Amino acid sequence: MKTEKTIWVLEDEAGARFVFEEVLGLRYRLEFFPTLGEFLQTLSDKPYRPDLVIADLRLAEDNFLDFISNEKNVELIRSPFIIVSSVDDLDILRACFEDGALDYLTKPFTKNELVVKVERILKSRENASPDGQSGVVLDASNLTVKRDNSASVQLTAKELRIFSLLHSARGDCVSRKHLLSEVWSGVTVTAKTLDVHLFHLRKKLSKLGIEIRFVPPDGYALLTVPSAARAPAEA
Repeated sequence: MKTEKTIWVLEDEAGARFVFEEVLGLRYRLEFFPTLGEFLQTLSDKPYRPDLVIADLRLAEDNFLDFISNEKNVELIRSPFIIVSSVDDLDILRACFEDGALDYLTKPFTKNELVVKVERILKSRENASPDGQSGVVLDASNLTVKRDNSASVQLTAKELRIFSLLHSARGDCVSRKHLLSEVWSGVTVTAKTLDVHLFHLRKKLSKLGIEIRFVPPDGYALLTVPSAARAPAEA
C-alpha cells in the first residue's frame, strides 16, 4: 500500500531506476532525476522537500560527493539522503557519512536490503522528538554538547550559540533573522555566513542523532532521533 512519503531518486541508469520503481514504487511516491542539473532545478522550483533522497554517487557527468561536500550547496538539500554506488572504498564511504549521508548501499544490493534501510530512516524521522531536549547537555564553559551516554562533540563559540538558541526553542521554529541577530549581535554578516556555520554544526550534531530541520519559509528547528533508532556509526 502506497504511503504519502515522497522519495526523490537521482539515478542515470535505466536498469537501476527500474529496480527502484519495482521495489519502492508500490510503497512510496517516487520522482526520478537522471542528471544532477534536473535534480537541482526541481529543488529550486518546488516549495517542498522530499522525505528522502536516494542518490547514485557517480553519474555520467556529475559526482554527488563533490556536490554535497561543497559548502555552497549546504542549503539546497534539507532532506535526509542515502548514497548508492558500485564504489566500495572505505575513504569514500567515510566522506559520504561525514557530509551527511544516512546510509550507503553498495551495488548490487538486494531488494530487501533497500526496503529495510529506507523504512528504518523514514521511521526514525517519524519517531524523532520535536522538542530538541532528549538527554541533551550543553557545557558552555568547554564548548561541548553531549547526549545520553554518547561522547561529547566539540563546537565553536558561534556553533554553540546557534545550537543553544535552537535547543531553548524546544522544537519551535527559529528564524534565520533571529539567529543572525542573536549570534552576531549587530555585526553585519551575509546569509552565507550562517549557512556555513549550520553546515558544520549539522555534521557534528549528526553524531548525536540530532538534526537541524529547515522549516519553510525561513527558519530552523531541532529534531532528536531516539537512541534505539540511530544507525551504528560504522554503518
